[in-house]
Amino acid sequence: PVAQFAGPNAVGSQEVGQWKLVGKVSELPPRAGLKAAYGPNPLWVIHLEQEPRFRALSAICTNLGCIVHWYDDKGLFHSPCHDGKFDIQGKVISGPPPRALPPYDLQMQGDNIYVKNIFPLSEYSRTGA
Repeated sequence: PVAQFAGPNAVGSQEVGQWKLVGKVSELPPRAGLKAAYGPNPLWVIHLEQEPRFRALSAICTNLGCIVHWYDDKGLFHSPCHDGKFDIQGKVISGPPPRALPPYDLQMQGDNIYVKNIFPLSEYSRTGA
């Protein structure tokens, strides 16, 4: 809803459940990734070739917390620490990571891309979701 983007608290806070502007649709061609941050936590916004057109995922590997890199030519995330690989949806495809990359809620308003943290990453690690 548009009302969620109206006030400064809607996009200025990095608290759980707050929307944050992270980029522009026009800056992200298909299969490309945009590295951004939600507070201190890095994340990737990926432009998919099917609906939904965009996906936001944590850039923190679920194995040892290394920062994953997006390779648009291969359509996968790679964790350099132990060669973990994740598909475009964030699901583990090889290596030691025990879980998929945590998702962020994502909405677009005009050309703007907003993300919202669903829960703290530390909670994600504890629940094994």
